[in-house]
Amino acid sequence: MRAAAALAAVVLTGCFYLDPIVSRPFAFITLPDHVARDSMVNAAAAFDPARDGTYVWGVAACAIATQGANQGHVVCDDDFGAGADQQFMFRVPTVTQHGQLVTELRVKLQARDDRGVLASAEDPVPVTDGVPTLALMPHARTLTVGAPIDVFADYGDPELPYENLDIPTAISWSVAPSVPLDDVALPPPAIPNPTHLVLAKRLIPQVPGSYVVTGVASDATCRTDPTSCNRSAPVQTTFVVAADQPPCLAQWQPAVPPTGQTVPVGEPTVFQVPLVADDLDPFPAVSDLPEFGTTTFAWSILPPGAAQRQPLGSGNRIVFDPGAFTPGDIVEVRVEIFDRHHPAPLPCADGAATCAITTDTSCLQRQTWRVAVR
Repeated sequence: MRAAAALAAVVLTGCFYLDPIVSRPFAFITLPDHVARDSMVNAAAAFDPARDGTYVWGVAACAIATQGANQGHVVCDDDFGAGADQQFMFRVPTVTQHGQLVTELRVKLQARDDRGVLASAEDPVPVTDGVPTLALMPHARTLTVGAPIDVFADYGDPELPYENLDIPTAISWSVAPSVPLDDVALPPPAIPNPTHLVLAKRLIPQVPGSYVVTGVASDATCRTDPTSCNRSAPVQTTFVVAADQPPCLAQWQPAVPPTGQTVPVGEPTVFQVPLVADDLDPFPAVSDLPEFGTTTFAWSILPPGAAQRQPLGSGNRIVFDPGAFTPGDIVEVRVEIFDRHHPAPLPCADGAATCAITTDTSCLQRQTWRVAVR
């Protein structure tokens, strides 16, 4: 009874005061378990208990000192960072201010809640080698049997300038179906990128079909532990190789008039083929590679009343002299072209003014002019 009376007296007089105690907040940082050099990291902040707040971030790049008074101990650079957001994204440095590969990060947070109470946190994060990247880029004048195909490999690795990479084994190659791969010497890059390396291989397919070149990039960690080291995912490039096609007359001079009409010639006139399109033997020749050649030409004339054509030259041009004939004569001037896989003679009848070996009649191997001597 006395206790109850006493409690009632306190309530009635207003002397009993209750107010919730404000607990000190704790700041937490959410980070990956480890990060790689030159990768992007998204750090997230949180209060416990949950409260609104403002945030100031800092990140220090650290490495084990190799000399000086701190040799053997972890030494960190000055902090970098900023921002007032709950999330903070930053790129992991590759080296410290002293040029050593970063092995650890110290991620720091100062958080102030909506009542002005300050909390801080600091988390260490191990830093590992970045996984190398690889891009394959095929380059070829033509995807034809017997023609070389170069495959350029762009190898990227943030540790490349600072670790001793074994360049010959930096990329492992394979081809299906199997074809020999030869090294290609490349000129130095005009704008060198210390974190990238460009290598090239050359293959020469011998049969038509689809070819797949696969590359895998490995970094310097694979020299000491090839079973557990940094390798890129396999990267592939595919191309389809076709059989060599016949050469095609692409340009000729003078123009050929419609059927039944003639080219009037009263003075020495040049007949020529300035351009032949062909996979391996074009004209003019466009490559100094031994796999490529040039077109073979065969010129001839059929004088009036002659039973056979007379050879006239083997270059891409001849000069027709009307002075060797009588005005009014009709003379046929003809050119035929051949490449290494489609040699003479052409399968068309001799009386045909043009000839196309394939069903593509836009690709001619013979052209004939009917010349009227003036």
